[in-house]
Amino acid sequence: MSDRLVLAVGRETKGHLPYRPAAEPADRLGVEVTELPGGHSGYTDRPEGFGRRLVEVLGAR
Repeated sequence: MSDRLVLAVGRETKGHLPYRPAAEPADRLGVEVTELPGGHSGYTDRPEGFGRRLVEVLGAR
Protein backbone atom coordinates (compact mmCIF):
# COMPACT_ATOMS: atom_id res chain seq x y z
CA MET A 1 0.00 0.00 0.00
CA SER A 2 1.23 3.48 -0.79
CA ASP A 3 0.15 6.84 0.50
CA ARG A 4 -0.44 9.84 -1.69
CA LEU A 5 -1.09 13.48 -1.14
CA VAL A 6 -3.82 15.21 -3.15
CA LEU A 7 -3.63 18.99 -2.89
CA ALA A 8 -7.07 20.15 -3.98
CA VAL A 9 -8.55 23.61 -4.44
CA GLY A 10 -11.79 25.17 -5.58
CA ARG A 11 -11.39 26.19 -9.20
CA GLU A 12 -13.04 29.56 -8.56
CA THR A 13 -10.53 30.50 -5.85
CA LYS A 14 -7.56 30.64 -8.25
CA GLY A 15 -5.68 33.86 -7.58
CA HIS A 16 -7.26 34.28 -4.14
CA LEU A 17 -6.17 33.42 -0.61
CA PRO A 18 -8.03 30.06 -0.26
CA TYR A 19 -6.03 28.68 -3.23
CA ARG A 20 -2.60 29.39 -1.77
CA PRO A 21 -2.45 26.83 1.09
CA ALA A 22 -2.59 24.04 -1.51
CA ALA A 23 -0.74 25.76 -4.37
CA GLU A 24 2.37 26.63 -2.37
CA PRO A 25 3.21 23.12 -1.13
CA ALA A 26 2.28 21.68 -4.54
CA ASP A 27 4.79 24.01 -6.15
CA ARG A 28 7.49 23.12 -3.63
CA LEU A 29 6.84 19.39 -4.06
CA GLY A 30 6.67 19.63 -7.83
CA VAL A 31 3.13 18.21 -8.06
CA GLU A 32 -0.04 19.45 -9.71
CA VAL A 33 -2.86 21.08 -7.80
CA THR A 34 -6.16 19.28 -8.30
CA GLU A 35 -8.97 21.69 -9.04
CA LEU A 36 -12.50 20.88 -7.96
CA PRO A 37 -15.65 22.67 -9.18
CA GLY A 38 -16.75 25.69 -7.20
CA GLY A 39 -15.01 27.97 -4.81
CA HIS A 40 -13.93 27.59 -1.20
CA SER A 41 -17.06 25.61 -0.45
CA GLY A 42 -17.59 23.79 -3.73
CA TYR A 43 -19.23 20.89 -1.91
CA THR A 44 -22.20 23.19 -1.27
CA ASP A 45 -21.88 25.55 -4.26
CA ARG A 46 -21.57 22.82 -6.89
CA PRO A 47 -22.22 19.52 -5.07
CA GLU A 48 -22.78 17.28 -8.10
CA GLY A 49 -19.68 18.37 -10.02
CA PHE A 50 -17.62 18.51 -6.84
CA GLY A 51 -18.63 14.98 -5.86
CA ARG A 52 -17.99 13.54 -9.32
CA ARG A 53 -14.54 15.12 -9.53
CA LEU A 54 -13.65 14.06 -5.99
CA VAL A 55 -14.57 10.43 -6.70
CA GLU A 56 -12.64 10.61 -9.96
CA VAL A 57 -9.51 11.93 -8.25
CA LEU A 58 -9.58 9.79 -5.12
CA GLY A 59 -10.77 6.67 -6.92
CA ALA A 60 -7.81 6.76 -9.33
CA ARG A 61 -4.80 4.78 -8.25
